[in-house]
Amino acid sequence: MTDLDTAGPLIVGSLLRSAALPSNPTELRICIFAPPLVEPFQPSLTLPYLAAQLRDMSFTPACHNLSSLFYVWLFRRVRLESMTRYGELSRAINTLRDSEKFFEPRDYQDALNRLDTYVTSLTEHDHIPYSLFPASRASVIESGTSLQSLVEAMRNTLLERFLLDYVGFTLQLEIYDVIGFSATNVFQLASSIFIARTLKEAGIQAHLILGGHSVSVAGAEIVHGSELFDCFDSVVLGGGADVFATICDDYANGRKKKLYLSFDAAEQYRYKRSSFPTDKPYQLELQHDINDLYLSPNQVFSIYSALGCSYGECTFCGSNRENAAYVPRYVSVLVDELEALGTGARINHFNLCDNNFDPVRVGSFCAELERRNLSGIYWQCTSRVYRSLDEPLLKRLRKNGCVMMNVGLESGSNRILELMKKGYTTEDVDLMLDAFKAASMPVHLYCICGFPSETVEDSEMTIAVLLRHLGSSHSVYFQDYEAQLAAKVFADALGTDTGGYNAERMIGRLRESPEVEAGFAVQGNLLRRRGYPFIEDHNFLYLANEHRMSFERGAES
Repeated sequence: MTDLDTAGPLIVGSLLRSAALPSNPTELRICIFAPPLVEPFQPSLTLPYLAAQLRDMSFTPACHNLSSLFYVWLFRRVRLESMTRYGELSRAINTLRDSEKFFEPRDYQDALNRLDTYVTSLTEHDHIPYSLFPASRASVIESGTSLQSLVEAMRNTLLERFLLDYVGFTLQLEIYDVIGFSATNVFQLASSIFIARTLKEAGIQAHLILGGHSVSVAGAEIVHGSELFDCFDSVVLGGGADVFATICDDYANGRKKKLYLSFDAAEQYRYKRSSFPTDKPYQLELQHDINDLYLSPNQVFSIYSALGCSYGECTFCGSNRENAAYVPRYVSVLVDELEALGTGARINHFNLCDNNFDPVRVGSFCAELERRNLSGIYWQCTSRVYRSLDEPLLKRLRKNGCVMMNVGLESGSNRILELMKKGYTTEDVDLMLDAFKAASMPVHLYCICGFPSETVEDSEMTIAVLLRHLGSSHSVYFQDYEAQLAAKVFADALGTDTGGYNAERMIGRLRESPEVEAGFAVQGNLLRRRGYPFIEDHNFLYLANEHRMSFERGAES
């Protein structure tokens, strides 16, 4: 029998709060967890934004990224087993944080392989996928694994030991009135249940709240139909900080409710125009140990630009206007946040989170950067096919630090594009991608495979478009319609029958070209230029480094 077998619940005893709950909900002591596991290369986006929204409502939450901290703990604990192995892992981590070695593909890949080998050995021991990155060798969960099985598998593992060490001993959980869990994937959902169940067994009296993307996707059925969720006092489907604040208000005033939906937000916590402020920046505070949570020389942060989509017509998309409102934030507010993060946390690499950062909006963003004379900021964004994404505009983006645009091509068949209600033709695609080449702007393309009624001929048309432009493209992601697109707004009208190629077949056809086979590597459904990382933030950093060196050489103007 090991010490894990005898450890029991988290060693917090049955420590109880001695003081009564405050009647003013903003005086509640709140803790929010990003539970294990999300790949550790970027700290949680949910924590800083959710906490900032709550602070805007006068709450004072404490945040703990248990996912990234777990990986830090995994690597550091090796000192107790083997200083030789610890030295090897430390050198690998230092390589990933080194501003020169990181950008040497051989050194980078060797460091990543060393860490992955170690984590895979832990996976094989615990039978839990301690995955470092998508398609890591440790990603071994079968898609059919039940949530119940995953929760039970966490007992007597290193994950449980971490929770004992960090959550049980380091955090003073008994001081909190409310503990929230934000789960974005199924593993985080399972570990949220595991932690919450253990806290209840230990006698922690805090009100436990579960929310996040994975909960919303699962829907109310799993909450009502499963005893797994009995350990939570409240569960949120689709709501944000406004609903979280409402739960705290209800709890402080003795109102009990299990399930909260997005429209359950109390009036005093709703923003006037949307579910979040559009006309003022968030006061973002990052964890004091944030540098320990990154395995890269530069931090990458994601800035919320808008909810929904400024186009909003595509038939396959959950951001269709019939399904989601479009709520953009002021461009000046985005730049306020960039400046604040650069001054405070010294972060200057950003993902702009916007389903369609269209030409008008991206032009306004560049104008604001120019007005403030900001330089040394690197960013990427997502858009769709527009003729107005022309060479002069793309060169302006490059000059203002844009290192890549992600564009939804979706199909090379005009018939399929019309069914998708994309609003453009393959002629528009050719003109836009020619402009990208002329402006030396890297582009990542998205394609949808197996769209309803698609034929082999339609798929071959997409192949032809890609072959015309892959020489000047950075990467392509192929998305299988039926398997991967969760929100099919007009699925009933379109059906699901298809004769088109799936993602694997599309990639196989492209690789029949000697030029594609020589110039691109494949991981899963992603086709990317050789020599670039498959970890998205690391790929972004590689492109930003190239961009920086290019302008330093004066190669672009």
